This record gives sequence, structure tokens and C-alpha cells, in this order.
Amino acid sequence: MSFNKSAIYHYLLGAFVVLVSLLIYLSGPNCKTPFDDGIPSTGNWEFDMQMRDRHFARRHSHEHALNFVELISLMSKEKWRPALSMNIKLLKRQPIDPWMWACRSAIELRLGLYKEALAHAETAIKQDATYDVGYGARADCNYAIGVKQRSRSLIKSASKDYSKALSLSQSDDSAVEFLLGLAKCQVFQEDYEIALATLSKISHSNSTKPVLLLRSTIYEKLGRTQDSTIEEGKALKLPDPKFFGPDWRELD
Repeated sequence: MSFNKSAIYHYLLGAFVVLVSLLIYLSGPNCKTPFDDGIPSTGNWEFDMQMRDRHFARRHSHEHALNFVELISLMSKEKWRPALSMNIKLLKRQPIDPWMWACRSAIELRLGLYKEALAHAETAIKQDATYDVGYGARADCNYAIGVKQRSRSLIKSASKDYSKALSLSQSDDSAVEFLLGLAKCQVFQEDYEIALATLSKISHSNSTKPVLLLRSTIYEKLGRTQDSTIEEGKALKLPDPKFFGPDWRELD
């Protein structure tokens, strides 16, 4: 009986990989990945890599990573009430977490809880004045309230915070959202050419559906009907963006 040495080698290598993966999975949510850098691990290698790629080193780590993963899942499905409950649960365990406070602000804003959302955005900034998402959260609040009240002063405050957030931005995703927010403020103030210049800083590959729709609106305001139609057509081909957190636009 003859044996193919190459086949045996590959079989043993495959079995080793499966065994290592099983050990990582069985070690549970509190296990450390090979990075051992203090960032919570879910036991899911792909998701743990995403956490590192998305600047989670800035977040204060906690031991309840699976609840955190559930929070992200709830937000992406727009289940805002359950997401708020999970967020509150996580903050009770670890109240010093500016990312989580900014996240709470974003959830409350989507629930129409403007006063609470603004207060919790302020909390995020107080906990870390060098972290972009706190300013972005406060800007989102002031913009939403400003539009509701037709308040130019609040829109001006939002513009200032979006600019501050941009100066501190740690990822392309958050920068796109801050530029989009800033452009929306400029449209509210009828500074259409300036708004177009702001959106021009967003690359073609990062132009999300909201970016294209806003550009279409601006072109319409400027009487550029054909350009408006083209941008709207591009936008309609894209899916509605999901919300994964204050500085995540998509999970790749």
C-alpha cells in the first residue's frame, strides 16, 4: 500500500489548523487573541481583526465583547430600543468609554431623544477631548435640532464640531461622515458651491448613497438638472448604508 507524502502533509496541516481554530472558539469571549493587546476578543477571528482595523485600540476595553457584538448587530438592523438597552447595560459595567457614550448619543438621536443625545455627546467629549466621535456626535445633535428649530446658530455650532472632528479623524469612514455632515450644514446655509467643494474631498470609492443624494440636491439648487439626475441615478444603484457605530460606515 503506497502513501502520497504530499497528501498526508496537507491533511495533517489542515487538521492542525482546525484544532487551533477549535481551541480559540472554545476559549470563549474572554480569551485573548494572539495580539494580546487588551482589546476584547469575541473568539471570532475575522471580527477580531475588524476591531483592530477599525481603530478600536482607542476604546477602553471591557470583558463583555459578545454583548458589544450584539449591540453592533442591533444597530445595523435599526433596532434602536433594544440597542439602547444594550448600550446602557455596557455603560453600567464600564462608564469610562467615550466611544460608547457617542454611540448612545447616536442611538438616542435616532429615537428622537434630542436632549439626552446632546447630553451624552457632551459626556463623550468630556471623557476624551481628543477623540473625533464625541465631536461628531455633538455635531449630529446640533444639526438635527437646528434643522428642526430652523436655527442658524445651532447649524453654525454643528459646522464647527464637524470641522473639529475632521481634524481629529482616525479613519476614512468617520471622515466621510464628518464631511457629509459639514456639507449638509453648508446646504442649510445655502452655501451650495462651498458644499460641493466639501463633498469633492470624498473620493469616488467612498461616495456613499447619502453623499450622492446630497450632491444631487446641490446640483438641483444650482440649476444643474442633468448633473443632478446623474448623481441621483448613481445613488439609486447603491444600498442604504447601515449604522455600525459612530466611526463605522461598513464592515468590509
